[in-house]
This record gives sequence, structure tokens and C-alpha cells, in this order.
Amino acid sequence: MASLGVVVVTWNSASTLEACLASVPACIPLVVVDNASTDESVEVARATRPDAQIVTLERNVGFGAACNLGARQLGEGDVMLLNPDAILDAGTIAHLASALDQDPTMGIVGPLITDHRGRLELSWGEDPTLLSEWRRQREHRRPPVLATLGPQRVDWVTGACCLIRRVAWEAVSGFDERYFLYFEDLDLCRRVREHGFGIQFDPRAVARHVRGVSAAVLGANKARRYRASQLQYYRRYASRTSWLALRLYLALKFLLLAARTPREARVYAEIVRMALVGGEHSGMSEVVRPEGSDQRLPR
Repeated sequence: MASLGVVVVTWNSASTLEACLASVPACIPLVVVDNASTDESVEVARATRPDAQIVTLERNVGFGAACNLGARQLGEGDVMLLNPDAILDAGTIAHLASALDQDPTMGIVGPLITDHRGRLELSWGEDPTLLSEWRRQREHRRPPVLATLGPQRVDWVTGACCLIRRVAWEAVSGFDERYFLYFEDLDLCRRVREHGFGIQFDPRAVARHVRGVSAAVLGANKARRYRASQLQYYRRYASRTSWLALRLYLALKFLLLAARTPREARVYAEIVRMALVGGEHSGMSEVVRPEGSDQRLPR
């Protein structure tokens, strides 16, 4: 198996972190980057994996920025990303590493991901467009049958669990840190493909995902975070017509939701504002690098 290490980014992840870290074989280097948790995430990480490098940040710099820091802490070798609410099945890392070893043109490979009940999660897909996102909504209602799935080239795999060839990671300088949360993995996969590498979904490797732990902490702000990143992605990659159509759709949708849901009206009104102006510039300011941060050292 090629040299690799695992990066886990935590944010108030104490409830799931022990099982996640325990599923990573002890022989594999592990870096945990904590995004200023207010729970016991750091203590759980230290108790569960005393061999891990623990990087604690004074503020939440976002998922992508924290992953970039973790990858640099690893030093060399391929980079495996693992969400703190995901658990690896035995042999998953070996399967993913083998997939990269067998095809030098492959840049990223992701496993099949299920929820804790064994239900399939759609952790791979085609580049987002208005049409493909509509099709994806239909797939969520009627997902493919597990038995029909095999290894396949795809446009993207989720950053919740994937293995990235180090040369591909370095070619694109890791995640675009302007995405605070959501769509950063789709953007990464797209740029990796632009550099000539492939993306593979491999259902022979399996991870289980207790989805939504961080999202539950975010609460209503989950929608704002998601839409801010969606707008940023479309601004970069979509046609002008699709970009304008998305903005109009979001403005109308969340204007109606704000009127119907007074409790969340403030958040929905902010999404309407973002749609009208074309994005959330204030969100980018949250991705702040540490002082003297050429190496992104923990502060």
C-alpha cells in the first residue's frame, strides 16, 4: 500500500469522534485539526488516538482550510480525508489505496457510503448544473440498488471520505479556501480533473456515515452556508444564463420561505440578499489564516 495519511477535521464532533478515529488503523499517520470546538472533541481525540497529531485552532477557519492545514502537517504521502462522523469498514483504506496504485491517472477515489442503517448515500455524481441537481433530487427519492453498483469514473466524490493522490492534491494546491463549507469537494474534484486526473467511485470500499452532526449544530445557518457555496460554485463554473437562473430561483424561493417561516426569516432574508448581489463576500472573510501563517501553524 502506498504511503498515505488521514486528516480528520473536527468541529463540535465529540459525540461521534471516538468511533471514527478508532476505525483508522493504528499504523497509518493521523492528523486531527480542530476548528475551535466548544465541546470535548480535542479531549476525545487525544484519548482515542494518543499517537495522532492534534492541531487546535482558535477560530473556525472552514472545512477546506482546515483540511489544507492537515495535509501539510502530514508532510508526504497521499491524503485521505475522513469526516468525524464517518466510520471506515475493515479494508476500506487498503481498497482505496489499491485503486490509486492500479491506475496512475486516477487522482481521487471515494468509497461507497451508507448511513448507520446501511442505506445508500449518494456520495458521487456529475458536475452540478441546474439540470443535474434536479436529477439528483429525484435520485435521492429513488437511489440506485447497491447490488448494481461497480467501480466507475465520475465527476466527483464527496470529501466526507476519499483518498487523494498527493501529486494531484499539490497540482491544485488543495481546497479552494474561499468555500467555508459545502461545494469545496466538488470544486476540488473539478480542478483535479482539469489537471488530467480521473475521479473514481469504488463501492468495494465502504464507510458508514452518521450524517448531519455538524449540520445539526449549524441549525438554520446550514441553508445559508450551503447556498453561499452554491452561488460561489455557479459563479465560477456555470454559464451566465444558469448563474442568473439560480439567483432568481433562490431569491424567489427564500423570499416565500421567509414570509411563511417567521422564525427563520432572518436567515432566509440573508439568502435572498446573497442571491440578489450574487454571493456572500462576508463569508470569505471567515476563512482567516493564522498570524504569520505562511505554514498555517496552529495558533
